[in-house]
Parts: sequence; C-alpha cells; structure tokens
Amino acid sequence: MNKFNKIQYYNLIIPVILVLSLFIFYEGLDLPGTMYWIGLLHPVLFYLTIWPVIKKYQQSRNWLTISNAVLILIYIYIGLGSVNYIYFYDYIPHSTLKNPDIALKSFLFCVIGTVFYRLGSEMKLTKNVVSILPKLPKTPPWGKSIRFSILFGISVTVLINIFFIVKGNYGFFLNTEDVTVPAYYSLLHYFSLFGQIAIVIGSYYWYLGAPLKNYDKLFIVICVSLLIAFGLLYGMKAHVLRVLIMFLIPYIILGIYKIRKKNISKVYLILLPILFLIFWILNPLYRGELKFYSSTKNILSVPRSFYVGTKTGIKKNIYAMYGEAPLKIASQNIWSRVSLFHYFSAVVSQTPSIYNYRNWDRYKYLPFSPFIPRVLWPSKPRNDQASIFNVRYISDIWNSTTPTTFGWAYLEYGIISIMMLMFLLGLVANVIQSYTINTTLSLSSIILFTMLFNSLFNLEADPYWIISGIPKTIITVVIAYWLLIKLPGELIWENT
Repeated sequence: MNKFNKIQYYNLIIPVILVLSLFIFYEGLDLPGTMYWIGLLHPVLFYLTIWPVIKKYQQSRNWLTISNAVLILIYIYIGLGSVNYIYFYDYIPHSTLKNPDIALKSFLFCVIGTVFYRLGSEMKLTKNVVSILPKLPKTPPWGKSIRFSILFGISVTVLINIFFIVKGNYGFFLNTEDVTVPAYYSLLHYFSLFGQIAIVIGSYYWYLGAPLKNYDKLFIVICVSLLIAFGLLYGMKAHVLRVLIMFLIPYIILGIYKIRKKNISKVYLILLPILFLIFWILNPLYRGELKFYSSTKNILSVPRSFYVGTKTGIKKNIYAMYGEAPLKIASQNIWSRVSLFHYFSAVVSQTPSIYNYRNWDRYKYLPFSPFIPRVLWPSKPRNDQASIFNVRYISDIWNSTTPTTFGWAYLEYGIISIMMLMFLLGLVANVIQSYTINTTLSLSSIILFTMLFNSLFNLEADPYWIISGIPKTIITVVIAYWLLIKLPGELIWENT
C-alpha cells in the first residue's frame, strides 16, 4: 500500500474511533461513578487489539493467527461491550451487574491483560520451543483412501449424534461432567470431532485443486450441511461456528500463501457470515425454550422442539418489548450477545470483598487432569463453574454465564493472575502458530492448527479449561489422523 493510501486509511479509521470515544464519554457523564473515563481509554484498547491486526493485514500475508482472532474478540466483548454497558446502563436487568464505581477499574484490568497477552503472543523465544517438537507428517496424495477417510469421519460423527439424540443427551443438554452421565460419553464426544476433521481434509484437497469428482464435492457440502444442521437443532451457535471455521480456515490459509487453486463464490463468502449472524441473534430467543419443549421419544421430536422453541422464544421477546421503547430494547438484546463487560465488572466488584479468590486451587492438578478419566478420578475438577458463577454473582437463576477469560483469570488471584494467565495463553497461541502454519502447510499442520484454533479462539472460557483441553485436542487429532489418513493409506487401497 503506497503512502497516499496509508494516509487515507488512517484518516478514515482515526476519526471513527475518536467519535466513538467521545460518544462513550458524553453518555457516561449522565451516569454515576467515573464510567465516562472509559470513553477516553477506548482508543487505547483499540490500539492494542484491532490496530495490530490491521497492520499485520497490511504488512504480512500471514494475518490469520490465533492471537489476532483473540484480540478481535477482546475488542468486541470488552471494547464494544463497554459501549453497550454504558449506553444501555438503565436496561441492565440485575443490580449486581451495575457497578459504576468499579467499571473504570475493570476496563483498566482488561487493558493490562491485553498487554500481557500480546507480550506472550509476540515472544521470539517460541522458535526454540518449536525446534524440539516432532516434525509433522507430509501430505499424502489424493486417492481412494482419502475418500474413505472423509466418509468414515463423517459417519462416526453422525452416528454418535444420533445416539445422543436417541438417549436425550444432545447439544447443550449433554454435560459430560455430570456424574449421572456414563463415563464413555466423554470418549464419544471426542470421537464425534472426527466429522469436523473430515471437513478439513475434504476442503483442503478441494482448495488445493486435487482431482475431486463432482460427487466428492457434493459429499463434502453434504457433510458441512449435516454438521451445521445438528448445531441448529441443538441451539448451539458455537457448534455451527466451529463447522464454518473447519470449512473456511483451509481456504483462507491456502489463499494467503497463494497456493489455492479453487475459489469459493464471493456470494457464498458474504452469505455464510450473514446467515450465521441471523442464527446468532435468534439463538438466545429459542434456546431457553428448547429444553422445555424437548422430547426424547424419537428423533423427529428434535426438529419439532427447534420449531416450537424458536416460535415461543420470539413471541416472548416481542411481548417483553411491547410498550417499553421496543427499538432500544431490541437493539440491547442484540448488543448483549457481544457484551460481557458487565459480567467481568461483577467479578471485580465482589471479589475478594464478598467472595474469596480461588488461590489457584485447581492448577496443581493441571499436569494430570487431561490424561486421567473421571471414572478413575471421581474428584477431578469439574467444568460446572459457569452456572455456579451466575447463582453466586448475578441472580438466583441457575443459568450458564461467563465473566470472560479475564474474569475467570481474576478469580484466581486478582490482577496478578490476569497478567500471568493471559501471558501464558498468548505464549501458547504463539507456539501453536509457529509449529503449524508458520512451518509447513501440510494436511496434518492444517488439521492441527484448525482444531487448536477452535479451542483457543475463545474469550468466554476459563483459562484452566482452555489449557487442559489442548492435550486432549492434540490426542484426538493424532488418533483421528492415524485412523482416517495413515491406516487407510497403508492397508486398504493405495497399496493394493
């Protein structure tokens, strides 16, 4: 980009951020506390999050990184979330979420956490770590065994999902941490990821220009559609997003390095995010109703639950808005999907003044927790803190809520634990990026990167579960690669 275009670009971005900052400042003047200062600090968070992503996009072809994706989430959840917090302050439903005296302090903690995340994600020492890791396998040629791997992977996933539906433990109803759920459910959950890996395999060869037949391409599209359908029926936006990521990341990466031979129509590239956005907005309107209307009598009850739950949820939302500034409340309902700042403020307000820090009580188990099944370790730490958090910090409703990764980190030992854990997460993202995409573009590296990207592209999860989930994901990828790629290639068709 030449100097003139850069000046134009800066002239476009800077005024927008300044106007937004002044808007926050003046809106905050009418509210209690010192929230108006967040408006003046907003450009700082923008500079730490979105600005480096823009610069990397301008200067380097390798702009799709885990750290860039997380920085975007930080700006959305905290930067835009603080705008929502201030502008819709009077519509915040619970008094425990209104903490005007703590808002500025909370925002500063997020800024500090972002600084430490960037320090970890930009460390040069990760090259020394990558040098001692095993080399990833080379890409096998397209052939009958690859076709089999895609068919086998998606079949495993579909059968497991049908089993969950028949048993009545599907989607967000399935809690593998529940003691009443059989131990083998956790194992089935990881095997159900084979379908997502099959999508990566199929899309990788497709975009590389491998000699796929028309029925190969059709089958890949059907695979993607099937997994998206499960996510829609379950009311799980994260599931739908993961499937889209699996399909699109190979496309983006191969395009960045200019080795992509096949392109997706721009119409579909625009349509997919729009459709996901519509689903993302509607999701909270029917998800709460799904559980009430769900039935386990037969598999046909699942789409009916989806239909009835959606209709009821939308009706309740409209009735709730009637006569109460509908446009503003409707906007707040949409904004609240990206606003987690007030949940983080609730944590800072009540910890440790009311509730004690956790004092790292689970982290001593971290080296062992990913590898020992719960059936052998009943007292193993449970991933059930989101519901407990909601009851303790917000209201007496047993609902799953997150104070963001910043909030979960703060609960360990305040701002010190935010700095330590955000630095660690940035460092892990840096190592994964350097080991996979920055080293090779083989099929195995794309699969590993995409699966770990799904784990780390998350600002809602507890750092403990993000870190403990990485070994499980790697083991799943290794097993899947051996079963789907290596074994068929050696034993079935290519050598016959």
